[in-house]
Amino acid sequence: DIDMNILGLDGRFSIKKYSFTKSNTLFDFLERLGFPESYDSSIDPGLNYYTMPATDMFTEDIDGRLHLNYSIAGTSLQMTSIEPVKR
Repeated sequence: DIDMNILGLDGRFSIKKYSFTKSNTLFDFLERLGFPESYDSSIDPGLNYYTMPATDMFTEDIDGRLHLNYSIAGTSLQMTSIEPVKR
């Protein structure tokens, strides 16, 4: 686990966390198909759904400090977008 504190933020913010793991990659998708000799991803709408990152979205009222936690297991990537919410 990685804990992070971001200081100096005040107000309401939209927070979006994206997680990419080994189970939502093109390689894993093709493995499940048995590595076909030919594959046209442009005609397969399932590919976009299968390889899309897990997403967690929420708004938070922040008073000087935002605490974020990341749980990274194995080969994975997590990233966060923080944007002020206009009132």
